[in-house]
Amino acid sequence: MVNVKKGVLVRCDPAMRQLLVYLDESRTLGSKFVVKELDETHILVDKEI
Repeated sequence: MVNVKKGVLVRCDPAMRQLLVYLDESRTLGSKFVVKELDETHILVDKEI
């Protein structure tokens, strides 16, 4: 089965990527928002957050 979720591809430096991952893990915005960590400079985040 295929799961589809709308997201936004964010291109950033590794330090900003690490900050986004930290905010996601600590649920600072109320819920998890990182859909997938792609590589050191790209991260897919939930469109609805």
